[in-house]
Amino acid sequence: MALIDRCAGLRPGPITSPLAAANHSLRGLARRWRDLHEEITGHEALLDQLVRDTAPQLVEAFGVRADTAAEVLIVAGDNPERVRGETAWAKLCGVAPIPASSGMTTRHRLNRGGHRQANAAIYRAVIVRMQHHDATRAYVARRTADGRTKPEIIRCLKRYVAREIWALLKPLRQPAVELAPPVDGYRSINALMENFFSTLRTELVYRTSWRTPDEAENALFAYIDGWYNTKRIQARLGWLSPNEDAAAWHAQTDDHPAADAAEPDPATTRSPTLRAIGGSSSPSASPSTPSIETPSAYA
Repeated sequence: MALIDRCAGLRPGPITSPLAAANHSLRGLARRWRDLHEEITGHEALLDQLVRDTAPQLVEAFGVRADTAAEVLIVAGDNPERVRGETAWAKLCGVAPIPASSGMTTRHRLNRGGHRQANAAIYRAVIVRMQHHDATRAYVARRTADGRTKPEIIRCLKRYVAREIWALLKPLRQPAVELAPPVDGYRSINALMENFFSTLRTELVYRTSWRTPDEAENALFAYIDGWYNTKRIQARLGWLSPNEDAAAWHAQTDDHPAADAAEPDPATTRSPTLRAIGGSSSPSASPSTPSIETPSAYA
């Protein structure tokens, strides 16, 4: 740092000689290095804090610091319970041994698959342990005496570190607290969806045939976005379309913010999402009720 500070404090003056030009370049490089060093230090401190808040036990492992732990947490993701077991975790990190035996020789080779960033993070932890961890250094000496090569020893150590990290991730794999289901056992939501799909089949599916899946997909989105949500009025929504009913609901909520604190009436108040799929079938035509407009594309 002393050399960087000295170079950053140079005063080249007018650029009239090679020495002045060199001093100018050194000052620019030193100042840029110092600014980047301060930025990197700030990022590392923030990353260390975030990792310690998420998995403090992971950072306490020998050879695992914030950058390695952060990469491991990224690979684990928000749902680490999706990984079925420790062997699947090793496969994901690319440290699962691959048999490469031939004849009387029994051996395994490195795995070139898996998540390469996680593999590199585990590799860094292994290199640190091989240099500074007494138990790992003793293991390396013993396996070298057995005739193992350095890549084979590193492969075994990477597998061990992956197993250790999997055990340290156990608190993150605990099942989340599940919310209690509704009193009606989701029957109200199911009824809304059944009503929507019944309307979809009656007004679109049974009336049209498509030659390719892409045509069917485009027709489905055109029906939902271009007709059902925007133009098809619903009896349960006060003869409004789902979009109009949602806009009215938001307008009423914005005008009366205190209404959110009151307990809503299930018979009259529903969320905009449920309103968009909760309309009933079109009513029978009568002079006192407006008729349902049917687009020509689905007639």
